[in-house]
Amino acid sequence: MNFEKGLYFYIGRARKGLKARIRRHLIKNKKLFWHIDYLLYSNYAKIKEIWTGINKQECQIARHFYRNGYDYINRFGSSDCHCRSHLFFTDKGMARAKNLLGKEEFRNADKDSFR
Repeated sequence: MNFEKGLYFYIGRARKGLKARIRRHLIKNKKLFWHIDYLLYSNYAKIKEIWTGINKQECQIARHFYRNGYDYINRFGSSDCHCRSHLFFTDKGMARAKNLLGKEEFRNADKDSFR
């Protein structure tokens, strides 16, 4: 699968062990299991920010991004639900996406706190 140059954001959740799950995503050398593992394995992919929220369903948040016109990678990260995707793309910067996340009570977490 080829990805256009730009900014991608992934909507996911960890019902248990959020810190361990994010820590796993931050390392390159690991067994590839989830869709996001394959994307992050690329030398071009970097996690710039991590946003966390409580009591929000990942599918509910993904629907907000569809309704707000974000492009998405079809069926990426959503094989266990009926969503179109959980991976979104923008070539216009992240300000609008961050604003939407803030409205949904998500906060930008310190990436180093997961290491």
